[in-house]
Amino acid sequence: MKVQRFIAKDMPEAMKKIKGELGEQAVILRSKSIQSPGIFGLFSKKTLEVIAAVDEEMVFKRKDTVKPSQTRQEKEPHKQSHFNYSSTEIQEEMKEIKEMVKELTADAELEKTSVLHPALRLIQTQLTEQEVEAGLQKEILASLVKRVKESGDTEKIEEEKVKDWAKASLEKSLSTLSSGKEPSGREVITFVGPTGVGKTTTIAKIAARQHIYEKKKVALLTADTYRIGAVEQLKTYASILQIPIEVVYSKEDYHKALESFEQYDTVLVDTAGRNYYNKLNIEELKTIISLNEETKTCLVLSLTSKYTDMKNIFQQFSSLSIDQFIFTKTDETSICGPMINLMKTTGIGAAFLTKGQNVPEDLDVADTRLVAELLFEENDHE
Repeated sequence: MKVQRFIAKDMPEAMKKIKGELGEQAVILRSKSIQSPGIFGLFSKKTLEVIAAVDEEMVFKRKDTVKPSQTRQEKEPHKQSHFNYSSTEIQEEMKEIKEMVKELTADAELEKTSVLHPALRLIQTQLTEQEVEAGLQKEILASLVKRVKESGDTEKIEEEKVKDWAKASLEKSLSTLSSGKEPSGREVITFVGPTGVGKTTTIAKIAARQHIYEKKKVALLTADTYRIGAVEQLKTYASILQIPIEVVYSKEDYHKALESFEQYDTVLVDTAGRNYYNKLNIEELKTIISLNEETKTCLVLSLTSKYTDMKNIFQQFSSLSIDQFIFTKTDETSICGPMINLMKTTGIGAAFLTKGQNVPEDLDVADTRLVAELLFEENDHE
């Protein structure tokens, strides 16, 4: 396939150039308006950029039938309409075109197979309903197309089998991320996030799990002195579990507390919920606690949040060097796609998933199998 880029003032002019260069069999892959550079940034004009392609065999056939003088005459105006591009810009453009052609080919293949097999259409519908981004949808569906073809008799493939393949594909896609696992060795874990996502309850669940079931020495720190009752809530949990707790108001308090808990396996640090739109609130955390390679920072997010809000929250908290996510309130929504979108986009995995208020029962390690199961489960919340 021959792919070429054309610049014209409008579509009729672009079509004339495309037909003159590539012939009547050419197809348009993409078109968009661009701004010409003008002279020293002045007198710039809007022009049309069109990407067109044609089977190379059709180009060769056409070249055999066109006279040399005619070819030069048609090419000259086309040359004059192009801007000058560096080799780097040309390489980037070609890379973009190749990716676009690859996507178009994949889309055509998916569409063809989806029509042939209804189970793929069901998976695609489920992924769309779960608000999974288009790129990941294509990745999963492409793997299913391959599995369906390899299975031979496509008519006998059961829907549950295709769903199992989809789960396996998602697990594989998430396998490169830092997925949830039980802590090993001494860990200082700081929990950050916006207000109302359930940080304090999540800390209590993790503390209870490690103290009761893992038989580890656990201690608590809290810098959440802004929210009324926050310290008392965590102190209540600490009293029930019979584990120590320290309240810190400054970085000096923080380091002293860590020194006193040096013999503990796990130290869990609670912070005040912050308005993530105010960067000053987030930067203030750094004046109280230390966030470095010796500690792990978990961003706690509610699964009931919109994907756009999740991305904005992550962007604002990213200055704290987030190591893993914790997603709460999984029982309050049937839509799990935003969680997976965020992990894939940021390259950061999840440590835990939480639901309900029961301590420590409503806490699960967020391994890839559980995440895949959660996405493809039937809606049990209705």
